[in-house]
Amino acid sequence: MNHERYLLECLEGIASQTEQDFELIVTDDGSRDRSPELIRSWLHDRYPEAVFIEHASNVGICRTLNEALSRASGEYVAMTSTDDVWSGDRLRLHRDALDAADERVAVAYSEVRQVDEAGVELTDNYLRARLGFEHKPQGDVYADIARNNFVPAMAATYRLRAIQAVGGYDEALAYEDWDLLMRLAEQFDFLYVDGTVADYRQHGSSLNAGWWEDIRLQESTLKLLLKHAGKRADVDAAMAPNVRMYAYRLALAGHPEARAYFHSLRQLRPDTKTRVMTRLMDFGVQPRLVVRAAAAARRIGVRSST
Repeated sequence: MNHERYLLECLEGIASQTEQDFELIVTDDGSRDRSPELIRSWLHDRYPEAVFIEHASNVGICRTLNEALSRASGEYVAMTSTDDVWSGDRLRLHRDALDAADERVAVAYSEVRQVDEAGVELTDNYLRARLGFEHKPQGDVYADIARNNFVPAMAATYRLRAIQAVGGYDEALAYEDWDLLMRLAEQFDFLYVDGTVADYRQHGSSLNAGWWEDIRLQESTLKLLLKHAGKRADVDAAMAPNVRMYAYRLALAGHPEARAYFHSLRQLRPDTKTRVMTRLMDFGVQPRLVVRAAAAARRIGVRSST
């Protein structure tokens, strides 16, 4: 929503696909700029058969995407925000890869190029920067996804039946992709398809730009990860650092459920420090004070050892 500056470039990227056998569903979730007007005009001229789902007010990305999925009839689904841009072969590459893959493969993904507001390249190897190594996880990626949401949303293609099998998007969450990927990875395999298939734009109004100031996003991350607690030991170990980080941040923000999140963390990581911090919270010490005291003790310990 509110992407009038970028959306025509995004739509032209869709129109430029070498694979033209697709249905186009466009959504606008309550934009307050000229986005709805621009979309309607472009669709009228270029894809009059497309479906346009327009909301008068914002209902949230997960609910909006579920509505779009309910209108989809194809075998595969690919999605993009209107500030990102697909390369011309993006749909063909993933269709061919999924056609040739085992039915257990639910997600195909590829590399993206990160660009700034003006489209100037920031990096041509997003996955290496995100993962910290060259290897691209595929097959059983359940623990990999729990450790790091590395799959670029605009460069992922899904089997529609797999999304339906896991229940679609969770409308209780503030954002969509990591939760869906986790639930898919629990039941299905992923496939890396070589190639750079999209430009992933970074700008001041993107979701990531305000991540560390938005408690709703951080709480959603904890909730989506904790859905998988106790299901597999390697997944528990992989998600524990993320759960700890977000539990600490919510405690510092005075979140009312901070103590409950520390109890969940203690189940994943039953070390002495976490047990002591949780017990202090159980005795009535404010979680914010407990986390601050732990941080201060750590600083003192580092200083005394140098």
